[in-house]
Amino acid sequence: MSILDRPIMQFLLGGIILSGGTYLANFAHPLIAILLVSFPLELITLYLIKNKKRQKKFILSWIIILIGTLIAAILLYLIVPLEIISFNLKLIICFLVMCASLIISYFHMEF
Repeated sequence: MSILDRPIMQFLLGGIILSGGTYLANFAHPLIAILLVSFPLELITLYLIKNKKRQKKFILSWIIILIGTLIAAILLYLIVPLEIISFNLKLIICFLVMCASLIISYFHMEF
């Protein structure tokens, strides 16, 4: 059993990446934060999945999540300038749009 197979190490590694991304987004460049947070977590998870069939399913699920997230991000980018909606409500709307797109994608994909 490698050190990365231990759940506590996975938890700590994920927490370090997430908190590092938040720090970079607040005090450095948001692009660097996105690169740190989104890509490595999926690659680390993919590395920890030992079954090839499950790896392929994980990659397909990752693609579906990226599509839903992209749709929500574009929507958020477009509605951020609107003054009539609070920022929290904008985040909730985008979260719901992302969830809806993921649910639709999930039922149209064969696993």
